[in-house]
Amino acid sequence: MKIVICASIAFTNKIKEVSDILTKQGHRVEIPYMARKILDGEVSLREFLRIKKKNVEKLARRDTLLFKAR
Repeated sequence: MKIVICASIAFTNKIKEVSDILTKQGHRVEIPYMARKILDGEVSLREFLRIKKKNVEKLARRDTLLFKAR
């Protein structure tokens, strides 16, 4: 069976744990793209969360400015 795990990237270690269990049981498992990148060492969880926070704050400021301009 193919199983897709959907979860917050903050739970990357748990995603890996569950994925490994399901894979050992013979399932094909898909995990979130960024979780895979974190597990492969391409980006750290800390760096991902820092970038995400920065972009969310930027978007919030932009939305606030757009709202006031109307």
